[in-house]
Amino acid sequence: VPNFFNKENAARCEIRSPDPAGNPYLQFAALLNAGLDGIKHKIEPPAPVDVNLFELSTEKLKEMKIESIPGSMDEALRHMDDSSFTRDLLGMEAYQAYADLKWKEYNLYRTQVTDWELKRYSRIL
Repeated sequence: VPNFFNKENAARCEIRSPDPAGNPYLQFAALLNAGLDGIKHKIEPPAPVDVNLFELSTEKLKEMKIESIPGSMDEALRHMDDSSFTRDLLGMEAYQAYADLKWKEYNLYRTQVTDWELKRYSRIL
């Protein structure tokens, strides 16, 4: 959040929750760690984008180097498993417990039969 009052102690950080069902402490720690990693590795942030991304073509998004977030829980978990970011943030023991919990949650989710599936396929079962 911009420092509107030009006072060092008046600056603050605001998170517009990426997922209201998520743990805000874990989200804040991950965002803070990502920022610190960017500073450590001197990663220059991209320029702000003030357009509706849903109106841009796939080619335009690639040209602007804008990537999509994972489209499903299993895709997100695979990204997490392939990256050292969360392991470094949580430590191996906490990471493994968290990953195991989330994979169990995903496996419970993916085995559920939804109302849509029942309505769609009940005539042929």
